[in-house]
This record gives sequence, structure tokens and C-alpha cells, in this order.
Amino acid sequence: MNGKGGAGKTPGTVLLSAVFAAHGGSGVVAWDNNQTRGTLGWRTEQGMHDATLHDLLPQVDHFLGPTAQLADLAWYIHHQSRMRFDVLRSKPMVLADEQRISPTRRPPRSNCGRWPAGTAPSPARS
Repeated sequence: MNGKGGAGKTPGTVLLSAVFAAHGGSGVVAWDNNQTRGTLGWRTEQGMHDATLHDLLPQVDHFLGPTAQLADLAWYIHHQSRMRFDVLRSKPMVLADEQRISPTRRPPRSNCGRWPAGTAPSPARS
């Protein structure tokens, strides 16, 4: 997979999910597995909640247990009414904010594999 934006991963995921849902019946979930820059949740319908994968993960024991029901997933997935599939969204907003580079803080420039003067990490001490 290509990690950069603009490669068509998200539109491809939406279109494949719609085709699978149209021709395969039901039970199609498109999962945005890019927790740092995923935009599937931004490009699809949002349900009546803001739940993401981060909200679902703490409930794994419930979903693996004997009392789990398919309807319980409705609290975590976002149904796409026109295309009849569901989306499990990521939440990249927090990480995107942390990744911004301000004009006063710039990343060190590469110097043929060497760290710029004064920016080399300290060696690990045991």
C-alpha cells in the first residue's frame, strides 16, 4: 500500500465496499486502518455518534463473549445508507494536530544520513 495521500486508497475502498455490498448481500464493513492520516470517515456518512475504532477496541472482550450481538456493533460503525455498507472510522485529528510543523519548529534536514550539528540523539544508557 502507498502511504502518501492522493493515491486513491480511500475512494477505492469506498467503491469496492459498495460493489461487495451490492453483489454480496450484507455484512460489509470498510475499516479505516490508517490511524494517523485516514480519511475514510471524513468521506463517508457519519452515524448518530462519533465512535471510532478507538471506542470499539476496549469492548473486544464483550464482542468475543457469549452475550455479543451483531446489533451491538451499531454503536461503533457508521451505516452508508445509499451504498448499504458500514464504516469503522479512525480518528486521525489528534495525531494530525501533533504532526503539524510550526514556522518556529522545523524538522532537522538530512545531511547524507548524518544528524545536523547538535541534534543527534543521545546514546542509550544502561
